[in-house]
Amino acid sequence: MKTNIVFISFPKFVPPFSFLNLASYINEKTNYKASILDLRGIGNVEEYIVDYLKQEKPDLVGFSCFTCDYPEVMKFSKAIKENYDCPIVVGNVHASLFPEDFIFEDSPVDFAVIGEGEITLAELIDKVSNGESCVGLSGLAALDSSKKMVVGEKRPLIEDLSLLPKIDYKLISMECYFSPSNRSGRGINSRSAIVFASRGCPSVCEFCAANTVWKCNTGTVVRFRPIEDVMEEVLRLKEEYKIQTIFFGDDSFIIKKDRVLEFCKQIKDMDVFWAIQGKVDQIDEELSKALRKAGCLMVSFGVESGSDDILKRIKKGTNVEQIKKAFAICKKCGLMTLADIMCNHPGETERDIEMTIDLLKQIKPDELSQSVMTPYPGTPIYKKHVNQKPENYNLFCNIGPDMAKYFKLCKHNRPLQRVMDEYWRSVHSHRLPGSVTLWLKNFQYFKKIVFSGYFLNIFLTTIGDFFVWARYEFVSSIPWGIRFFLRHWKHKIEHTIGKK
Repeated sequence: MKTNIVFISFPKFVPPFSFLNLASYINEKTNYKASILDLRGIGNVEEYIVDYLKQEKPDLVGFSCFTCDYPEVMKFSKAIKENYDCPIVVGNVHASLFPEDFIFEDSPVDFAVIGEGEITLAELIDKVSNGESCVGLSGLAALDSSKKMVVGEKRPLIEDLSLLPKIDYKLISMECYFSPSNRSGRGINSRSAIVFASRGCPSVCEFCAANTVWKCNTGTVVRFRPIEDVMEEVLRLKEEYKIQTIFFGDDSFIIKKDRVLEFCKQIKDMDVFWAIQGKVDQIDEELSKALRKAGCLMVSFGVESGSDDILKRIKKGTNVEQIKKAFAICKKCGLMTLADIMCNHPGETERDIEMTIDLLKQIKPDELSQSVMTPYPGTPIYKKHVNQKPENYNLFCNIGPDMAKYFKLCKHNRPLQRVMDEYWRSVHSHRLPGSVTLWLKNFQYFKKIVFSGYFLNIFLTTIGDFFVWARYEFVSSIPWGIRFFLRHWKHKIEHTIGKK
């Protein structure tokens, strides 16, 4: 059967879920065929893409674009148009919020899908295959005959997620994503997969573009898959791919307590471990006990800061007391915890940093995930503190402490790397990494890993965690003045070598 659309997936640590969903929908619900070109592990990418397209001869080529992907998407789109002339469609966050970045005269991109993509894309493929005009199609941006961008009406969200087909994991090689060394989640080294039991997020955090993207459609934002469908997917992953741990990637897994309790009843006898994300104001002791008994190992919470002023400023919808209570409940019930923390908050002061350090010492999370507040286009933070089109989207490819060179939101002048070191030491100093302590604390988990057939891979990954922890423990203990001097000369040498 002829391939009608090829989705080109840039290398990531997680599977290209948007493409897996879209391609599964096209193949199952329409008379057309979709395939995915996964570029992970591919060298000479541009030549490889062109050769693949000349072989497959698709009617349409698709890209997914976050802001950090924009330079690459435009570069490869241009190369495709020069060597294999066919329409190109782009979707996901950046295309949804800024279709004008793709749809303009002489652009290599022809269409931008806005918002949820399954139905829009199916209709687009049908029109392209039949040589019909796509201008004005709901949920799509395209140029009209006068070379002006036309954006179709907002398309309703898919209300009933049971109508979506099963994900076809055979569309790409999943082995590298399921491998223990890939680690779908921090602190749990096992053969793991990511599953989504719902779509949408009700929160309005100012640093996140998710709620803005969901508003590109009409209808109820948060929708749930039938629990039976989720169980079927978990069982399939366990039996066909020998998955040991499921990481549920839902923005807030525990938003509906009754649903979670029923979920726990159904997954309890499936002999898999799992982990979730949640908000601190949604967890209670009954829920925590049910999660633990059903095989849940860890709950990740978006802590963000130890300052109530900061939490209000970013509209997190939680406070420090709720954070303390949530972590205390999880610890009491035997659930591991992960704290997501950010620095470079708008107006963040030295006092806010010290309050965050104090909070981390009190709640004692098993794992810590850190990031630098970045004002991505489309977020309320961006509109308030930047509010102008960046000249170079490459700036958003750097998500580390050097981001402050371009987007400094905090008031203090403490180096962000130093702040992150202090946060790390407040959690991990003189404590083993979570992946090691999990082996020591949970005998059932240890037993399952030992007799899994993947013990060596998991063991080596865990040993690697230990050495990374030891290295960070050593480096972060070096006085900052000395570290700053060494970093300065390291960058200077790298710059000199780069010139040569």
